[in-house]
Amino acid sequence: MAENFCKNLLSMTEWTHGKKKGKSCPSCVIGIATQWYVSELEENGQLQQARMLAEKVKSGLSAKEIGMCLDKIKQEVPVILKERLLEFDCSVQSS
Repeated sequence: MAENFCKNLLSMTEWTHGKKKGKSCPSCVIGIATQWYVSELEENGQLQQARMLAEKVKSGLSAKEIGMCLDKIKQEVPVILKERLLEFDCSVQSS
């Protein structure tokens, strides 16, 4: 799981609220994480969640609001998919 190799992994909500230790700017890279999530959700048959996330992003949510959406999605998907999404979080937070 991502927690095993990504030290100090924060929830995306915490990370986008500025409680981060990495160098990346949440507002600058949240779009990358969101696209990864949408693609992974689609590939794993979670089409409703992928569509909902894409629509929320198009509506102009802030990075903080998107972070909350990403965390909620991780609570609702199967464990194997959650692990993959946590890997995305780790990649974004460590850049």
